[in-house]
Amino acid sequence: LAPYLSSEEVPPNHLETTLTFAVIPTRDNQETRTVFFGQIGDSPIFVLSGGKWQTVSRTINDEPDQSDSDDETILDSTTQGFQGTESLLIGSKDLLDSEVLLLATDGVGNFILSGEEPLAAGNYFANEWRQPPPELKFINDLTFDFSTADDDRTAVVCWFNRHQFDSDE
Repeated sequence: LAPYLSSEEVPPNHLETTLTFAVIPTRDNQETRTVFFGQIGDSPIFVLSGGKWQTVSRTINDEPDQSDSDDETILDSTTQGFQGTESLLIGSKDLLDSEVLLLATDGVGNFILSGEEPLAAGNYFANEWRQPPPELKFINDLTFDFSTADDDRTAVVCWFNRHQFDSDE
């Protein structure tokens, strides 16, 4: 366990977190909506469209090249957090009611795509999450086991027009 430190001994940047958010306006009887999003850190945003994932925001693989940095930075895997960052990605995207929005931590997002190429977990999620799965199945989906998958697992999935799936429940 981590040693106890008083608040004076802990630099504020050691207490930071990443931030990914989306503002999704409600729309009645319209096929598209504009989703507004923002991101600080390594928790990506994806859209599932036509059975394929598309990256809406950058992922860890898209971070700037650190090859010119000193050795300490090269070995540092720390992600910039909310309070100390110098960059905030914000934007908007028009989405169809048939599309699925995914906000994920890197423990899920890093296994969706590599660049534009789908990964095994990404293919599986594209099939399973094209419509809302039962709650326990969704939880089970997030328990995938890869030797490199040892990070947090958070996924917020938005199906915009749940009524289109009512007949499947």
